[in-house]
Amino acid sequence: MFDVFFEYEFLRNALLGTCILTFSSVGLGFFLHYRRLILATDALSHGLLPGVAVGFWFFGLSMTAMTVFGFIAGLLVVALSVISSKWSQLKEDSTLSGFYILSLAFGVFLVSLKGSPVDLYHFLFGQILSITNEQLLILSIVEFAVLVILFFIYKPLLKMTIDEDYARFLKIKTHSIKFLFMTLVIAHLVVSFQIFGTLLSVGFLILPVLIGQLLFQQIHSLILGSLVISWICSISGLLLSDRFDLPTSPTLILAFGVFFFIGLFKKIIFSKAQE
Repeated sequence: MFDVFFEYEFLRNALLGTCILTFSSVGLGFFLHYRRLILATDALSHGLLPGVAVGFWFFGLSMTAMTVFGFIAGLLVVALSVISSKWSQLKEDSTLSGFYILSLAFGVFLVSLKGSPVDLYHFLFGQILSITNEQLLILSIVEFAVLVILFFIYKPLLKMTIDEDYARFLKIKTHSIKFLFMTLVIAHLVVSFQIFGTLLSVGFLILPVLIGQLLFQQIHSLILGSLVISWICSISGLLLSDRFDLPTSPTLILAFGVFFFIGLFKKIIFSKAQE
């Protein structure tokens, strides 16, 4: 059954790509979940599309160009939402939602003008089976940088997550740490769009930790369990997609749905037993 990963390079590259994404997905997803930034991240992932579309417009399907322009677009969306919320006195998540909708529409508009419906489908839902060795290299470099920076800001970020006022008392530069953390999230989303597209990339970032929280109690068990579940879902999703000719990225994300409902059922049963 697993011999297909050795026989077909496109499946092997797809598996390597998802495995590389797993480490930073769990690390970033942990803090996104406990800092209650899941919906903001979902909005942000859609806001990357105009930058990716601009890179596609001028440089074609160049992974480097789309990554750079997508990263710039993500930073602009975050910066504009913060500035707009200060000027308009609206909450930051409200302005971010507005920019996300406009960005998504503008990105789809640009891709539709330049490319074909197939290109638009790939931008929205990814092209995991088309990952090249060059794209794997870029993915590895970006994700390694994300993990290294996350390692160095882990302690102040954890203190901010537990009690932000206390973190300020300790003279931690909370605004700088926040911006740096969101920059890491943007970088991760930009490189993962190649696999899952702008509509599904946030799923691989959020679902592992969400499932881990349902199934495990201790933080170390949660993180390790989230990693293992991500690997299981990646392998099973790719195998099911290849065996039954299913759309790959949605199938892989739906594999997480099995564990999600198992965890949800476990949580409900456990809660009923305590009553």
